[in-house]
Amino acid sequence: MPVVSYTADNSKDGVYTVRVTTQSCVSTASTTVSVLPKVSSAISNDITICEGSTTQLVASGGIYYKWTPSVGLNHDDIANPIARPLTTTTYHVRVDNGGCFDESKLVTVNVLKIPVANAGADIIIQEGETVKLNGTAVVIM
Repeated sequence: MPVVSYTADNSKDGVYTVRVTTQSCVSTASTTVSVLPKVSSAISNDITICEGSTTQLVASGGIYYKWTPSVGLNHDDIANPIARPLTTTTYHVRVDNGGCFDESKLVTVNVLKIPVANAGADIIIQEGETVKLNGTAVVIM
């Protein structure tokens, strides 16, 4: 009848060894059990930027990150990509620890159109005269 014994180290990620002995013959095998940290993701708040500007999105709590859509991002597979969307965009990030559990979060980057300023036509007046300036501003929606 074989004699079976098990040993384990006391670390969080442990190596477990099984030892089987039959009469004078011994066989051993080991396996490693890795414990992945629980995903506890966090993400930056929604943000408003001006058209043509950039902002850094911030996610944490995992090992792997995947942002969608990737349009307007410098990288879609890192925790903190730089975003430069052309229009208001809601980004979705999947935060993963390499195991079977992941979390998803959303952040919206609101993009404001830059107003168009017009100071009016050039005017020539004589010293001491007054003039009304006709400046305008247009905000394109």
